Amino acid sequence: MKKFKFTLQSVLSLKENMEENEKMLLYSMKIKLNALYDELEALDNIYIRYVNERKQSSVQGTTIARLKEIVQYIGDIDRQKVAKQSEIDKKNIEIDKQTEVLKQVSIEVKTLEKLKEKQLIIYKEKENKETQLLIEDFIAGRA
Repeated sequence: MKKFKFTLQSVLSLKENMEENEKMLLYSMKIKLNALYDELEALDNIYIRYVNERKQSSVQGTTIARLKEIVQYIGDIDRQKVAKQSEIDKKNIEIDKQTEVLKQVSIEVKTLEKLKEKQLIIYKEKENKETQLLIEDFIAGRA
């Protein structure tokens, strides 16, 4: 009997490659998301530092020009934080979409792998029957 060959092996290989590519893309997106969170955290720290400086300047006394400068900078940082949060939200939506794509490709791969297993079981059953027939023919030939 000839060696087992899965009839859809090329499709399975293609889907496995697609699955690996989708995983790498998702991983890359998550790295970018973590970088965005780090940037947001840095902006939060700067924001807090300048809010504290404004409070301290108000208590200790400072020029109106310096106080306006600090308030304006705090406003700029606040706008940057809002923009960064918007980027994070968009990246989260992209990651959710990519996760769905990966889930679908993984389902296709698993389906093909189950089909391959079933075909292998059928092949082994046929091989066992063929071997059994050969043994029976051999024994019958000797008798």
